[in-house]
Amino acid sequence: MRSGSTGIIHKNISDVNGLPLFTYAARTLTSLTCIKEFIVSTDSQRYAELALEAELQVPFTRPPHLADNKARLHYVLKHALNFFDEQGQHFDAVLSVQATAPLIRAATLEKMIAIFHDTDCEAIGTGSFISHGHPYLAKQLDPDSNIVQNFLALAPGQQRYPRQVRPELYYFNGAAFLRDRKLLDQIDDDTNCLGLEPRMLLIDEMEGLNIDSEFDLQMAEMFLKNQDVL
Repeated sequence: MRSGSTGIIHKNISDVNGLPLFTYAARTLTSLTCIKEFIVSTDSQRYAELALEAELQVPFTRPPHLADNKARLHYVLKHALNFFDEQGQHFDAVLSVQATAPLIRAATLEKMIAIFHDTDCEAIGTGSFISHGHPYLAKQLDPDSNIVQNFLALAPGQQRYPRQVRPELYYFNGAAFLRDRKLLDQIDDDTNCLGLEPRMLLIDEMEGLNIDSEFDLQMAEMFLKNQDVL
């Protein structure tokens, strides 16, 4: 939980129905019995105090260079693993859950862990079907003339319309990832340390909602107010 969010100031602790945003994901995590340690990586003393109140551990302070808007998650995870290594604790895998994913379900995380253990995969993440904004529809805009051009050239015979002729595509929604330790020991920025054959556990767009805007925040607040998702 870095404190320097610019889109929504102090996004991770934004009030959502009377609770800081991160507490929803925290409650889901702490309901699991198959996790050994629950920690928060943060650069903020204020965030650390709130995390402790939510029964999470804050064993270190995240350094500033891993708390700006260019910091990538796999470097944050590696920093945490290195800290524990120095304390004599070695972890074989890391489950990362975003504080900004308030609708993630415990059953989803348990299923991710089961797939990770029962298969030979090195990484698995939550993903969703692209129902809006298909890449085939993406355009490049000339800001001076407002003329648009297609961003992607299609293969011969492929059509953009109607919707039914476009291939079904999916994306990692960022709510949760589970990585084998060895992927973080050898940093690979090109794959985001997910290896060459990551798995994806499909969840619906609502569960995978990752708060980036005020609209996302309002959607989550409305859903949490009217649904029992925990």
